[in-house]
Amino acid sequence: MILGIDGRELVPGRGTGIKRFLSNLLLGVMQERPAWKLRLYSSEPMDRPAGLECEEVVMPSGPRLYWEQVELPGRLRRDRVDFFFSPYLKAPLRLPCPAAVTVHDLLYLSQPRYWLRPRDLCHNLYQLAQGRLSCRRATRVFTVSRYSRTELLSWLGCCPEKVVLLRLGVEPSFRPGPVQNDASVWERHGVRPGYVLAVANEKPHKNLDRLRRCHASLPLALQQQHPLVLVGTGKTQEGCPWQRALGPCSEHAVPALYRGADLVAVLSLAEGFGLPVVEAYASGVAVLCSANGALREVGSGGAWMVDPRDDQAILAAMTRMLLAPTLREECVARGLQSAASYSWTETAKLFVRALEEASSL
Repeated sequence: MILGIDGRELVPGRGTGIKRFLSNLLLGVMQERPAWKLRLYSSEPMDRPAGLECEEVVMPSGPRLYWEQVELPGRLRRDRVDFFFSPYLKAPLRLPCPAAVTVHDLLYLSQPRYWLRPRDLCHNLYQLAQGRLSCRRATRVFTVSRYSRTELLSWLGCCPEKVVLLRLGVEPSFRPGPVQNDASVWERHGVRPGYVLAVANEKPHKNLDRLRRCHASLPLALQQQHPLVLVGTGKTQEGCPWQRALGPCSEHAVPALYRGADLVAVLSLAEGFGLPVVEAYASGVAVLCSANGALREVGSGGAWMVDPRDDQAILAAMTRMLLAPTLREECVARGLQSAASYSWTETAKLFVRALEEASSL
């Protein structure tokens, strides 16, 4: 089989969750089906993961929509691709072969704060229309949690028989520590082990303002002993010396930063999956987790669950966990057990099986 893949997420300098999803998935597919030919298509040069054997097709273009809907399907036809996979919901509407798309979340539709500005309204209505057309055209629609599956069926009207649940895995670099070179990473980023860690950007649903506010409300001694370290954002609570924002960090530094934490906080108002929870589990760190969205599924494996809109509940849970090492150890033990069930190998097997079944229709 010649599997064509939208590889635009693999451009250098882009450190997104979708990039990690695509990289790990394709490495697994290569192991499961070595006879398959993987062909990546992009409008820019790509930074493919080490060890991935595939062909790269770079087609520089003008407008993004023209590349997606005109240039890409034409090239797929000339290359006689057997199946096309998009790691996004978007895909060409006229394709010469069966296709599968991916829904990681629909938060831009389900979260009211993403409808506040007129330009958001136009963007979301366009995404909604495109998503419905993509689901109608696709032979398979992958999604990463039961929560996202429910959202997908509700918002996009997708045929349930097309939908395949494809849970994410966790990379081997996320493991309990300490590991060699961890100390140098902590020193380079100006942190000492024992902090509260959050790995998130500043999108509204990440709820970081509430986390910063709750941490700043901890007793001063706890703030000093367990400062808040933020990865993915450069913003801290004004006037709070015990909060440190590191901004985006390299993929080599992030596992060490997990291992240096006493507690990982994931307080999103909703998520399509919640990979930081699983990464914290695998790193041997206790997790304080929102009970909303897919985080309820992922967090039930070993996290302390809390209402992400209740400041007092968050503050009480954070205080209790930071004051009780035994409680954190219990959470760590359950988390490590849960982390073992998140395997990229199993994800790749499900993916391959779904494509083979769809190809035989």
